[in-house]
This record gives sequence, C-alpha cells and structure tokens, in this order.
Amino acid sequence: MKDDKEKIPEPFSVRQFKGNLTLRTSPEVHRQLAAHAAEQGVSINQYILSRVME
Repeated sequence: MKDDKEKIPEPFSVRQFKGNLTLRTSPEVHRQLAAHAAEQGVSINQYILSRVME
C-alpha cells in the first residue's frame, strides 16, 4: 500500500463506530424477520442482533 501511495487504513482497534448498520433485504425476508421477532416478543433490531451475536 505504501508503495502505491494508498492511504493505510486505520486499525479496527482505534476506529470509532456509531453502532448503526443499514441492511437491505427483500420484502419476504423482512416479513420473515418481523414474524420471528414477534414470536419472541422483541423488535426486529433485537432479533437480528441476537442472531448475529450467536
């Protein structure tokens, strides 16, 4: 990277993250996520977060 004069990316350990993530999906997947979340009594966001953290 240095030889190509490209900027060296900042390490993840020092980067600042906002905690926002945009996810694009099909209407059918959105419907399924909403149904699963409702079954568990949580928001879609909480449901997705629980699945990602497994």
